[in-house]
Amino acid sequence: MRREEARQRAEQSRVVNDARAQFIDTTLASGSRAAGRTVAKLNLPRPAVLVSIRRGRDLLIPHGDTKLRTGDVVTLLCERECISEVQIAFAEKKKSNFAKDSE
Repeated sequence: MRREEARQRAEQSRVVNDARAQFIDTTLASGSRAAGRTVAKLNLPRPAVLVSIRRGRDLLIPHGDTKLRTGDVVTLLCERECISEVQIAFAEKKKSNFAKDSE
């Protein structure tokens, strides 16, 4: 068992030190595009993986049907080239100016 844990740690170290990939932590704001959606509906770019969700004191391993909530802290692993796409997926929704224009 310890050998397997050591192998996994070594593999994680290689990923963290890889110049092509990066871990990203982000907290879902109340207006986040991702809040209220399931992991499957996020449409993350292919070279990005949602690794974990910290919800209060709980640490969740996400699955496709896991629903994200405001305040969740999500950890993703993605290739550096798709960081901006990942940030857009978790950004706040744009507010419509329609209501202001009609006044």
